[in-house]
Order: sequence, then structure tokens, then C-alpha cells
Amino acid sequence: MSAPESETKLERKSAARRPPRLKRMLRVSLLVAMIAGISIFFDFPAIRDAPLYQVDGIQGAENADHYNRSLGGFLDLDQEFLVRMDLNGSDPARVVRDLRLHAMEDIPHQFWRLGPWYWPKSRQPDMEAYASQHFSPERGPDGLNYFAVHDRRADRVFLWVKDNF
Repeated sequence: MSAPESETKLERKSAARRPPRLKRMLRVSLLVAMIAGISIFFDFPAIRDAPLYQVDGIQGAENADHYNRSLGGFLDLDQEFLVRMDLNGSDPARVVRDLRLHAMEDIPHQFWRLGPWYWPKSRQPDMEAYASQHFSPERGPDGLNYFAVHDRRADRVFLWVKDNF
């Protein structure tokens, strides 16, 4: 066997063992798509957004960073959103007053199950709850309804917005 023949056989064997580039690209693309899908599902990393129109212009939240997540709705008629507001020194009392919220003792158990990874999962001693007058964890009355939890330690307000028609 001459040298060129043996090299050709070796090249053929290695080519047979090596997956084609198309398969490799497909695998990498699938992996990237899976990572992106999981990332979007869990809202990771949290990306700062513009304020939703339902909370835009709130007095006391001018310096707040907003992180929004849509919970869906029906044809733009009934929509629900979660908003994490990092207050950055803004006044939470003014936020509560501007949204016309009232202090609450109880927090609906649904609140703890709503959110993305950064949403609180249980009540801490330094948390205060507030709600609109007719807020309901179910659909509730027409109009804008809010439920908020102020985490004093983290200087954040977690807001559950229901925009019902």
C-alpha cells in the first residue's frame, strides 16, 4: 500500500466518525433555542422596561426601575401584569397614595405563586401589603385594580396589575 492510499483511508475513517457540520450546527442551534426559551419563560435575566401605561406617571416613582411581566389576558380586554419597581430612593408612600391603595393584613396565596424567579415566594417581616378597594385575586370588577407588596428591606414594590374591561 502506498502512502497516498493509506492517507485516503484514514481521512475516510475520520470523516465517518466526525458528525457533519450541518448536524453540529443543528445541535448547537437547538441548544441555543432551548436556553433562550427557558430564559424567556423564567424571565431571566430581568430586563429593565419602560413603565406600563397603567402605572406610568405615578407620583413618587420617578426614579424607579420597572421590570414588567405580562400574565396574559383576553383580546386586550382583560389583562394582568406583574411589575417589580426598584424604588431607588423613591417614596413608596406616594406610590401607594397615587394608586389609591389601602393597607391590607392578608396577602392572597395566589400572589406568591405568580411570578418569575425574582418575585417573592413568601411573606417577610419587613413587607407591607396594599390593595385597591375592590381588588380580587379572581377577575374582579372592571377597571384598574392593584395589589402591592412593599419590601422595605429591598426598597422594592411588587405590583399585581389587573386591567379589566
